[in-house]
Amino acid sequence: MSGVKKMYENIRTGEYYRWIIDNITIKSDPKSYLLLLKTLHSKEYFWIIPNDDNRAADVRIIRDDFFDVEFDEIPISILEFIIGVAGRCEDILNKEEGGKSQAEWFWELITNLKLDVYDDENYYDLFGPTNIDNILVKLLNRIYDEKGQGGLFPLKKTKKDQRLVEVWYQMSEYMLENYHFND
Repeated sequence: MSGVKKMYENIRTGEYYRWIIDNITIKSDPKSYLLLLKTLHSKEYFWIIPNDDNRAADVRIIRDDFFDVEFDEIPISILEFIIGVAGRCEDILNKEEGGKSQAEWFWELITNLKLDVYDDENYYDLFGPTNIDNILVKLLNRIYDEKGQGGLFPLKKTKKDQRLVEVWYQMSEYMLENYHFND
């Protein structure tokens, strides 16, 4: 097996996959979301807004933390993308300063996307494969409303159409609207 193919398998189902899942698991949650996470990890992240490629760079940092080698040949999954964004949220609102952990941020983003209903028990009853696909198509293609409802960072009010704003600025506006920042 070639080096890239072996690394691809590790990213998709091996130790790396288990490692990223462990990093976003909240032990106190009695529900299992393995089917949802597997679905998110099977879908490729892409961007249509300039500078959203920086979120792919966040994933490369995550991968570099696990692997001791750089590689760009293997596509980034939506799961990795959301984990990367959650990590940036944690960086901005540091847990030591009353913020949330990367895992807590990840699940807030999953809730914002309305994916939290697809736990393993309800996944098939709620037509998870089809409905999750539809949600992800809307997310990646920016087919949500101008306030970000249907995206990662829904807002109550905004002056900018969130469909046209890069993820970084959506995240910043969401934090300003929803979290108190100390001066």
